[in-house]
Amino acid sequence: MRPEYKGRVGISLIDNNAEPVDHNMDDLNRTTRLRRLSAPEKRRFIIAFLKVIMPDSQPQPLGQDEKDCLLRVVSDLSILPDDRQELLHWAFVKSTIISEISEAKQAFGWVDKELKKYLLIDIFAYLDTNNGRSRKGKIIASDHFKELCREFTDDEISSLRKDANRESHKTEEEIKKEIVEVESDIKQNEEIQISEDSNDRNEKTTSRSNDEKPDQDEDDPHRMKMKESLRKAKRVATGLLVAMAAMFIAHYFFIPEYLGHGIVMAFTAAAMIGGLADWYAVTALFRQPLYIPEEKIKIPHTAIIPKRKDEIGKELANFVKDKILVKDVVEEQLRHSDLTHLVGEWLQDEANAKRLDRDFSEIIKWFRSTDSSELLGGFKRILTEKIAQRIPANKALAAIIDVLASGNNTQVIIDELTQFGLHQIEGNREAILNFIRKNIKKEGGWFKKMMRSIGEKIGFGITDENIDAIYTEIESKCKQLLREIRNDQEHPVRIEFNNRLRSWHEKLINDKSVAKKSDHLLGEFLRNETVQDFFQSLWEKTRDALYAELMDESSDIRRSIEREIQNIGKKLSGDANLRKSLNNWLGEFITKIVVNHSDQISKAISDTIKKWDPKTTAESIELQIGRDLQWIRINGTVVGGLIGILIYLLTGFHH
Repeated sequence: MRPEYKGRVGISLIDNNAEPVDHNMDDLNRTTRLRRLSAPEKRRFIIAFLKVIMPDSQPQPLGQDEKDCLLRVVSDLSILPDDRQELLHWAFVKSTIISEISEAKQAFGWVDKELKKYLLIDIFAYLDTNNGRSRKGKIIASDHFKELCREFTDDEISSLRKDANRESHKTEEEIKKEIVEVESDIKQNEEIQISEDSNDRNEKTTSRSNDEKPDQDEDDPHRMKMKESLRKAKRVATGLLVAMAAMFIAHYFFIPEYLGHGIVMAFTAAAMIGGLADWYAVTALFRQPLYIPEEKIKIPHTAIIPKRKDEIGKELANFVKDKILVKDVVEEQLRHSDLTHLVGEWLQDEANAKRLDRDFSEIIKWFRSTDSSELLGGFKRILTEKIAQRIPANKALAAIIDVLASGNNTQVIIDELTQFGLHQIEGNREAILNFIRKNIKKEGGWFKKMMRSIGEKIGFGITDENIDAIYTEIESKCKQLLREIRNDQEHPVRIEFNNRLRSWHEKLINDKSVAKKSDHLLGEFLRNETVQDFFQSLWEKTRDALYAELMDESSDIRRSIEREIQNIGKKLSGDANLRKSLNNWLGEFITKIVVNHSDQISKAISDTIKKWDPKTTAESIELQIGRDLQWIRINGTVVGGLIGILIYLLTGFHH
């Protein structure tokens, strides 16, 4: 007995009569809509889900997180256990080729906003349960994820995230048991599935992928138009061949001889031969004629493109490498294409500026949503290791002193310090007196000895009664000194302060021992936990403030970014010297990259073509050039007939 697994709204995989539990009206509407989808639409929904959570270009097996989320998705799509089992089986097999859907519109073009909302809930639930930060980053940065999110506001996205978080809870043991049994069933049926897929590929009306290819045709009007055009061309070519055959049969069996009867017979006979020969030649490029299964009768030199796809891809890759990705060709192309002007024109468009601004905001949003602990750890390492090692602390401090000592800066600093001293003395009299009274009573203390010494110098003995008088005298002397310093620009204290600054500057530059102490001091400062916590706090506050501004489309920073993007575009378009300089730099950079990596580019082309399905590749090529090939058939029929007339006339004159 298969263990029961409860989906996101509590629906059992086994019990057909199970009632949903712990849900709201939105859950009911969602479940109702998803279960009313047709079988092909359910499969397309799964394809769209898999395409987003598997953003890698290479096929990847489903991991545990992906399997868990897929089970929840299937539980929402169907209440019938057999139907669910079939969907799971199909999805596990389909996941190995899901990377071949390259365009977002192929995966999502059929999905309305409501279904996109449901799809995003499933995707956010997956992101909540997935522990791989790298995979999360790829998903959030992928074009497919952005395509899904484009129709929703930030508030709607936030609401969907909350729904996903609420609905992502699951029973781990039940899911694990379900996964084990599903995988067991798939393993037992794997050879049967492969055999069925092979038979499907050999059927005339069956595409390589029962769902993906119809999706491409339905969602791509241009492709549909090309297919219709190809069908019309085939009908014309075949119709002409049938007409020649009908005329030949009619003249041979039914029509009495008349003047020119022989010419018509010669024309139609030769036309049939030419038309049939060209039909065979054109068909043999893509498949065996008459769709004869290769397993039954193997006709040599047919289905050339499917059979030699890899060789064609290799030769194409070599051609690109040897004839296109060479220095002279790349330089010539770049020389005649004003790249910076094109970029400038594109950037000036307000819609493009908004698009770039929006994409930048999406990056910031993703960056804020990720775990930044590793980034902060790296930041701390840079702060304590790289900066401390590379910044000469003595020169940095010397530069600061140089700035302080330049112009009137020193005098301003002293003025501020004296004013600060006067303010503190006048405002803290009682606090200072309380401190003195408290510490003067401690026998043998350094403070009492210091106060006795001061009292002797000013002619007072230290007692509790005359503490106020002593402090008043000291306060008066200090305030007098500070006022003299403040009012006299040539005061000795000012001169001494300047001399000390210059002396410190000189030692920092020339004294190696002082330089060494400065570096040590900087290292200690940067390694201090308080300093690092300050930088971490500064980073977090800056990030959050920037995020808040960038998420507000009406904020000053968003408008400023858009204006600057457009200004950059205007600058690139209007400044010929700048364009020339940038074009030269870009030309050298792109040429160097392309030429140095031509082998890798060529290999990528060859490897990509190898991964294509042979039948689908042949069909796609036929779709592109098939109409012209049908005209070859038409021309072959007509030219064959004309040659038949010529041969008839020549042989007739000979006789």
